[in-house]
Amino acid sequence: LYQNKAFILVNTHLICFASNKARIRQINTITEVLSHDSLKTPTIILGDFNYSSLRNKRLLELMKLYQFQNGTDKLLTHKLFMFTSLLTHQVDYIFSKLCMVKNTTVMKKITYSDHYPIHFTLELY
Repeated sequence: LYQNKAFILVNTHLICFASNKARIRQINTITEVLSHDSLKTPTIILGDFNYSSLRNKRLLELMKLYQFQNGTDKLLTHKLFMFTSLLTHQVDYIFSKLCMVKNTTVMKKITYSDHYPIHFTLELY
């Protein structure tokens, strides 16, 4: 509950060294578990999807099929190599349903991780 409003928050870390097909199976499992509760309850699925924005069209289409909106459109959230910024892309996402992700920003001045923290505001209806 937040301000007397219920919502569902799923923090996920999908399989790293596998095909995107394996990640799609994991997302299908998550959405199946949520299918009854998320019909009327605002739902957020976020975390490390390990699904690169360099090839994420299928991920975005799947989440749209499940009626989730992408709250992190084209954010650079990951350094391919931890100690350099040679190649950045997005592997961390926030998807929402029946609520709105707003004011999304990425904190890029960190050296302790290959992921950049994402800050956002959630608007519950």
